[in-house]
Amino acid sequence: MPRPPRRKHRITLSQAQRLVRRYRNFTREHGGTFAKEDVLRLLNHPAAAGLRIWYGLHDDGSPAPVVVAVDPANEDLLEAGILEEHSPCPPWCPRQSPFAPPSRPARR
Repeated sequence: MPRPPRRKHRITLSQAQRLVRRYRNFTREHGGTFAKEDVLRLLNHPAAAGLRIWYGLHDDGSPAPVVVAVDPANEDLLEAGILEEHSPCPPWCPRQSPFAPPSRPARR
């Protein structure tokens, strides 16, 4: 599979906030975190050129982001590992974030 064209991945804070607000209409989960060492384990594979996120759902309907490394040809590098067991928000939300929902207190 050919590699997709290089894109500008950065967006503004207001664009990001709009995307996150829109997503909240579909799920009670607002986000999640992965440990740095787990992400680096994927990216440190000698053939890794980036990451891909496959969007999945758990049996209860909550989001299940499946993260894999990709090689320079844009193929999944499954031998580098597969991440999913993220720490969801809520309950593992930051105390302060421009993405936190205004009506919910953040977890401490």
